[in-house]
Amino acid sequence: MENKHILLRKMFIRFIEFRAGNDVTERYWKTICRQRLRDIEEQIRNAGYDRRDVLLIPMWGKVGENIGEFISLFYFRKLGYLTTVLAPFTGPGVPDVTCWKTPLTRKLRDAGIVDNGATLYELSMLRIFGKIQDDRKDSSDRDEAIVVEVESERPYPGTYQLLGNDNRKGYVSEGNYDKAFVCVAFCKNVDRVGLLSFDHHGLVVRDCPENFSVPECKAQSISEIDDLIKMVLVTNLTFDEILRLIGPTKPKTFFQVLNAIVGLDEDRLIEKVKKVMGKEPALETSMLHRLIAGGHMAGLSRVLGRLGPAARV
Repeated sequence: MENKHILLRKMFIRFIEFRAGNDVTERYWKTICRQRLRDIEEQIRNAGYDRRDVLLIPMWGKVGENIGEFISLFYFRKLGYLTTVLAPFTGPGVPDVTCWKTPLTRKLRDAGIVDNGATLYELSMLRIFGKIQDDRKDSSDRDEAIVVEVESERPYPGTYQLLGNDNRKGYVSEGNYDKAFVCVAFCKNVDRVGLLSFDHHGLVVRDCPENFSVPECKAQSISEIDDLIKMVLVTNLTFDEILRLIGPTKPKTFFQVLNAIVGLDEDRLIEKVKKVMGKEPALETSMLHRLIAGGHMAGLSRVLGRLGPAARV
């Protein structure tokens, strides 16, 4: 438990480029890679650094998109956003990363559950790890929405997916997001959208020059994300605790439970979550928590979408 705030530490980045010849066997190649890693770790120690303070990023001819997603999630988290790999149900397509400032995220900040930003996954672990801490505190009172498309080599496919064209809608085409960014390593500039890049020297950030949002479309997406946040917050509770929270009438189906959660008073839900934060969870795990722990966040998002606008308050 002493490492529960490890994500707050500043870390150095070291890129490691691997290249294999056509005549190298897989076994020999793995041996070379392991030896290369040992040599680099020794260099880090000899330079006086703690190995745990250096994030090693392997490059097999390109930087994997998972690295770009990680950097996008935590860069915008640091700016006070709730970040996630999920998207609203009403937008076109499923981008790599979306970032949000909503009425409910401000309530979480004001209630002391988060200091600044957070990832959606962190909100499902409040009962175990407690308050999501940071060395800064966001003070924005505006609703904001950002979409990020991550690429491994060139920025142009990401720009196309964000903006679309005459034959295909882009992620910003329906006005769900204020800003759009491409995240790709070793890049200096892109057109019409923002840039989040990284290299041996650190981050390169270019703000998005346009605002793509349409007020009513953005408001709908903000409402949908707040509903999803509610679903994630209740994963900190056991199923019995959820049933007691949603009222005396016992739901008969899973969809009735979801319906009731969406209709929960946000202040009551926040107060209940605050009471269990940092406490050992009961042996019984909630059904929703099992859904998320099993890697089915996107499935939960689709289930919530099936409830329809009439289920939302």
